[in-house]
Amino acid sequence: MKGEAIALEPFRLGATYTREDIAQEGGVAPINPRSGGITEYSNAVLFFVTLEKEEPYLDTFDGTYFQWQSQLQQHQGSPVILRIRDEALPVHLFARIRAKTDGRTHPFVYCGELAFLAMQGENPVTVMFQSLHFDLKSKSDLLRAIYAWRSNLPPSALDRARRDEIEGRVSKGQGRLLDAALRKKIELLGMEAAKGHYVSLKYVVRDTSANHPYDLECRRGSELRRVEVKATQGDASEVYVTSGEVLCARMPGVSTDLFILHGVRVHKENGKELSVIGGQVRIVENWHPRNEDLTATQYRYRVSK
Repeated sequence: MKGEAIALEPFRLGATYTREDIAQEGGVAPINPRSGGITEYSNAVLFFVTLEKEEPYLDTFDGTYFQWQSQLQQHQGSPVILRIRDEALPVHLFARIRAKTDGRTHPFVYCGELAFLAMQGENPVTVMFQSLHFDLKSKSDLLRAIYAWRSNLPPSALDRARRDEIEGRVSKGQGRLLDAALRKKIELLGMEAAKGHYVSLKYVVRDTSANHPYDLECRRGSELRRVEVKATQGDASEVYVTSGEVLCARMPGVSTDLFILHGVRVHKENGKELSVIGGQVRIVENWHPRNEDLTATQYRYRVSK
């Protein structure tokens, strides 16, 4: 499954899905129910969480926070935990309150994307996320019930200590609560600006950001153009790109544009981010990144046996 890319566009906040539904809608192979609650794809990590369970894991919403605990065998150095911490892949949550009622299996409710904030402890690892799509006004009764659910079991002293430590990091600014939400708003602003630009040029625009290394696919007659979108509060002199984005832009036969919305402004009131506005557009047409224009900022190191 790690080599597959799952289509995320079909999933709607508050809608219900079985694992079979998710595989079919996402265009991937059947999902093993014994996968331990985590299923990895090339473009996303899916969490399958049952809130009421016999195992000693405490997964719960607290406002826009979502606390999740890994399986007992996992630690902060486990590969999947590192990928979650480094935000190498977006995390999407499917949750339900209980697995079965009177022998009937309950589907999962799609709760949207999670942004990593902080983690604490080992075996299991306690991780705090921010829900990027939290919606108390949702029309889904099931989603609101998941938000409101609380365990009947009192937290252990260890769980309380871990929670206090994580909340302390977030309150001191070491977590990324506001950063994650702000980053998402800036990304969405860039996407909307890029879509509007290419639509104005009479292209038919399709959002491919959920399951391809490029963000937009634009067609005009027989012409096909891919677009990589970047948005930033800074200038347009440098942007961060992934290895997948570079490799895709270098592929022969299809032109790729690099669309940059820079100088985005954050409108604040009483210290709270309300909206992102403005920005100027710079477009690198037929983008073919050269080695001399790329700077390595991170390596993946394979340890020899």
